[in-house]
Formats: sequence, C-alpha cells, structure tokens
Amino acid sequence: MPNPLIEFRQLQKVYGSGNTEVRALWNVDLTIWPGEYCAIMGPSGSGKSTAMNMIGCLDRPTGGDYYFDNQNVASLDDAALAHIRNQKIGFVFQQFHLLPQLTARENVELPMVYAGVSRVERHQRAIAALQQVGLGDRLNNRPNQLSGGQQQRVAIARAIVNRPLLLLADEPTGALDTHTTEDVLTIFAELHRRGITIVLVTHEPDVARASQRIIWFKDGEVLNDHLCPADLGSFVTPSLRP
Repeated sequence: MPNPLIEFRQLQKVYGSGNTEVRALWNVDLTIWPGEYCAIMGPSGSGKSTAMNMIGCLDRPTGGDYYFDNQNVASLDDAALAHIRNQKIGFVFQQFHLLPQLTARENVELPMVYAGVSRVERHQRAIAALQQVGLGDRLNNRPNQLSGGQQQRVAIARAIVNRPLLLLADEPTGALDTHTTEDVLTIFAELHRRGITIVLVTHEPDVARASQRIIWFKDGEVLNDHLCPADLGSFVTPSLRP
C-alpha cells in the first residue's frame, strides 16, 4: 500500500494570542493518498484557505506535523519549502497570475527557469504542456490576447510543466463562466486520469462534485473528510453553505 502524499497530524494554526487568538486550524488530522482527486469546502472562516496554504507549503503550522511525500515539512527552512513548491506542487489560482509581457509559452517556461531546466528542454516541455490543455495554437499569444478560460489553461499548463506530484487549485473556476468552468474541469479530469493528485478549494458545489471526495471544514476543524459528491446537496444545509 502506498504512503500518503499529504498527512496532517494534529495540525494547528493559531493567529494572535489571548483575547485576539484565532484558531484557524485546530488539531486537524487529514490524509490524502497519491492519485486522489479531492475538493476542500466549508463556509467563510472555516479554515479551508489556511489548510490550502499548509498543503502548498505556503505557510507553517503553529503545532502538529505535516508530512508531504514522506517528509515532515512543518519545520523546513524557506529554501527547502521553495524547492518543494517548485518541484512537487503545481498551483492554479482564481486570478491567473500570468506575466503580461510574456507569451503563453514563456509564461509556462518560468517554473522550469527556477528549476534549472535547459533552454531547449524548457521550450519543448512548455509546448507539450500547452498542447495538453488545448492551446497548441496560442503559443505566442500574450495574456491580453487570450480569453479568461484560455488564460486559466495557460496557468494549468504552467502548473503541470514541472511534472508535480500534486496539483493544488484555489477557486480555479471562480472567475470563469459556466461553459469555461466545464472546460477546466474536463482538463482536471484528464490530468487525474493520468495519475496526478488533485486538491482543489472551492465554494461551488458543482465544481466540488467533479472530485472523488469532499473534505468539509468548519471552525478550523474537519467536519467530514469523506463526503461523497453525490451526497453534497443533503449535507450542505443553509447554515453551512459557503
């Protein structure tokens, strides 16, 4: 049996102290296995965004342990965390964060520059990644020459070009219309079929239903970590809606 890709053990994240203390995450246990496709949901202030920051090695816990790919990353230094983010995690955000002066291909090449990949290989892999998301004919377009959906596809290509273990998506369809959302979810489904682990944070039930299981946060704790997408409608009561 494989080891977990992501494992929280009594993980805590506390901001402030005394009367101003906020327990963003409190004694959270969570396991995500290689090859899973999970959605993280919960109402505003539930801890889902903090959990995403922890998973992505963008923040450090106050207490407990976080194991990523068999390594306890909770106490690693900034350089080691940056290496993990570059080599093992691909990020997709609601806002595409493309550099406007660069072409689609050049934007996709950026993570490989930091990884020390040769120029020739960068070029080849960027083209292949853009072709994988259906943008093989938009290699030389700059972001202002692309639709919102096309820009998000460039961002997905950039996220996968270093062949990460994990694709971590934060509200990846929040700025897209319904049709374009479906296109992005189709790409995620294909990436998952090819073996990549996907964790997405969303407040949209229809987006969460595209995953295999839903992890529901409330008040800094995991309320349900194996919610079936088909049962989401009955679980999300009006008081819990994001």
